[in-house]
Amino acid sequence: MGIVLSEVSEVDPFAGICISSIDQHGAAAGSNSKKLAIQDNGGIVCINDIIVSVDGHNCQNETFEEVMGRIIQADGENVALTLGREEDNVIVSWLNGICVSCRPGDSFGAVAYAAQADIQYSCSSGSCGTCEQQILSEDGSSRFIRPCVARVPKVTKPIFVFPSDRFS
Repeated sequence: MGIVLSEVSEVDPFAGICISSIDQHGAAAGSNSKKLAIQDNGGIVCINDIIVSVDGHNCQNETFEEVMGRIIQADGENVALTLGREEDNVIVSWLNGICVSCRPGDSFGAVAYAAQADIQYSCSSGSCGTCEQQILSEDGSSRFIRPCVARVPKVTKPIFVFPSDRFS
């Protein structure tokens, strides 16, 4: 599958299971790239998505061990995961195929780190431009951001992040 699962809360074992990492060479990242290329938001797998069910069995109130048991016991080679996402979260998509579901106002730097995006940093204050990236907005326009200081905007469609060569 190319995903890593973890508990949403270390304190409450019944808080749910989320996708904590996506292998950029795995099936989930490759599938995301294809779906995003055709502007299809359905079925996109994001870091921070919650596992709602495994093969149709609701597992929202199950422990990590119970959910993993359902995945291991699944019939055949395919496992059907139903994923949920926090309402109002924003999908940020990176060139490596990894998408992160995050809250508006989250640090772009933290989102880039979660997505294993290859971004160079220097000053960490936004003044040098080393980390500059270009984002494509839902209306097709683009703008430049510096992930070391930028925050995720509140939008309803995925944000696509591309390397910028403006200062190369």
